[in-house]
Amino acid sequence: MPFSCRIYLAISTANSRPTSNKQIDDPVRQIPSSIRKSRYIAPIDTGEGAMNRTTSVASLLLVALVSAVAKASDINMNPGLWQWTAVLDLPGMPLPLPPTSYTTCISRADFIPKDSQLGRACETIDLKTEGDKVSWNISCSQAAGVTHSKGSITYYGDSAEGTILLDVDGMQLSSTTKGKRLGPCR
Repeated sequence: MPFSCRIYLAISTANSRPTSNKQIDDPVRQIPSSIRKSRYIAPIDTGEGAMNRTTSVASLLLVALVSAVAKASDINMNPGLWQWTAVLDLPGMPLPLPPTSYTTCISRADFIPKDSQLGRACETIDLKTEGDKVSWNISCSQAAGVTHSKGSITYYGDSAEGTILLDVDGMQLSSTTKGKRLGPCR
């Protein structure tokens, strides 16, 4: 059954302009060009006085953060505003990437984040709930190709944790994801 889902994975790095002609160490430049040049990279407005450059390499992580609508009442999840933090493991990166965090409203009728600016078309290949654990296998199509996401999240009332494995144009990524409920949706 097709549905729309938020797919972006944010890897934020900030660098001020170099004062010499030397190459600066920039973790984003070390990301394979197939990902850097894809639609996953989007600038983030960091406001006045912030570092000169902040780059987002998609938040592909919390991709179908559970659309288990049929069994949503069985899951120990308190609806509301949730903050999600993901630590991405990108093979071949010499430096660890900083954690990525964002907030979204989660309900029993819809566990999927809705404020996507990228608007990808996704199809659930497999979706299972077992107790408080939700696992999925999802395929998302976009102009640059197809992204596959396989993951699981376990809810603990006002918190959650899980892992997500991604295949982006043949590149394997993994993420450890944690969520916490902040309060009611605004």
